Amino acid sequence: MTVFLPPWSRNLRKHGDSQLVFQCCTLALSILFYLWAVLSDGQVMPAEVYGAWVTSFPAEWWAETIMAASTVYIVGILINGHWRWSPVLRVAGSGLHVVVMAAFVQGAFGATYGDFFVLICLVMGAAHAVFLAWNLGDLMRAFGGRFAR
Repeated sequence: MTVFLPPWSRNLRKHGDSQLVFQCCTLALSILFYLWAVLSDGQVMPAEVYGAWVTSFPAEWWAETIMAASTVYIVGILINGHWRWSPVLRVAGSGLHVVVMAAFVQGAFGATYGDFFVLICLVMGAAHAVFLAWNLGDLMRAFGGRFAR
């Protein structure tokens, strides 16, 4: 009986520590934002900064979405090599981060004071897009895709 051992992911081996630190920081910031949103009496996400579309959803929802994406990503890093589908978790987490950052950029782009927030979200979105590209490569290698190198 042969036991399937998934190949070590090349990008996670090279950049796994930086990805883990980045995701842990993102998770910590989203937890702090969630606590601020829950404990605050006033408006946490003003429409002048975040845009009307983004503020139509509760701030807690955005914080929970970022927390979920970071948690899924961290689990994918920690179980790498022990489960064949671990690159799928990393792709799902980084993909959700990219979607959230794109929504933030789209919402704050037309806002009155959203310029700095747009810049922050572009940088965060670019970092997560790089992670997404790395993890898609790892996913193709893990499943023997014809584009895997």
